[in-house]
Amino acid sequence: MALIQYLDSNITNFADHIHPDRNFDNLSTDLNYFVSSQDDLVNYLTINEIIKKLNKSWKPVNVIKEVDNIAFRSFENVVEIDCNIIQRRDRSTIYQFISKILKRQPMMHDKHIIVLRNFDGIAMKFQSVYKVLIDKSSLHSCFIVGTRKVGLVHHSVYDICCPIRLRSMNDAQLTALLSKICNQHDISVNLESVIQNCKGDLYTCLIEIEKLHDEDEFDSTYEDLFESAIIDMIKFMKQTKSLEKVIDKIRLTMNKLLHYSLSDGWICGVIIREALKIPKLKKNREECMNIVADSEHRLRSTGKKIFIYEYILLHIYRMI
Repeated sequence: MALIQYLDSNITNFADHIHPDRNFDNLSTDLNYFVSSQDDLVNYLTINEIIKKLNKSWKPVNVIKEVDNIAFRSFENVVEIDCNIIQRRDRSTIYQFISKILKRQPMMHDKHIIVLRNFDGIAMKFQSVYKVLIDKSSLHSCFIVGTRKVGLVHHSVYDICCPIRLRSMNDAQLTALLSKICNQHDISVNLESVIQNCKGDLYTCLIEIEKLHDEDEFDSTYEDLFESAIIDMIKFMKQTKSLEKVIDKIRLTMNKLLHYSLSDGWICGVIIREALKIPKLKKNREECMNIVADSEHRLRSTGKKIFIYEYILLHIYRMI
């Protein structure tokens, strides 16, 4: 069994490792929940754990249904929608889709459980209506709203839910969790090298452990090629005095990265992290942060992202 699927199927057995300061045993459908974590897999697993606590018979569903261009999964009274997998032009209609569901009686239970993963994928101008929807349907529904980017969620939605904000797992927590999983699958790998090379990302760690086990290797040699491409670009900008060559390098690198539909938040995070390693830019930390933060917001409303990234990186190059 794939380790991620194993962890997902047995999440309640590993909950103490993922959120040692939280106990979900007394959750009920009388409240709505807002789940946030900087680790996407931790966010995903925690939401699944909450669903399991609210509906004991629930199990992860792989089949995706589609109605009115809204992709969703359903099991008994649980309806799950990942806002990021729905085309951007259709995300504003998620509200109408949920409204139709709430007009029906839930199957086999007294309340609907509506799960909205990656809620930040809905533009903020369309989010405030969900506060009214959640409030009006409280007698026959329970909402679980999930996101990695709390700052991109309208405060009215956050305020009406019970917040469950999870800290990032530290190396000790991650080692304990991965050790338990490896022991139960008779896997022997160098967990320290895995965690270090995978930057503490749970999903990447589990994939790397599986790969090492399949290839009968002990030490991790994992390298994030996307991250390496950004690091190489920043180094090139630091060492090159030709503006023309820098522009060519930026366009070549960023067009390749954009082809893989990587998260803008992740790309901006790596850019600012690597840029601030340069002594000259450390002195202008606030200006760098403001440029990237302002541009990340603009990236959400443009179809020509390459121009925004050029703007960010050329500003950084000017300050080097």
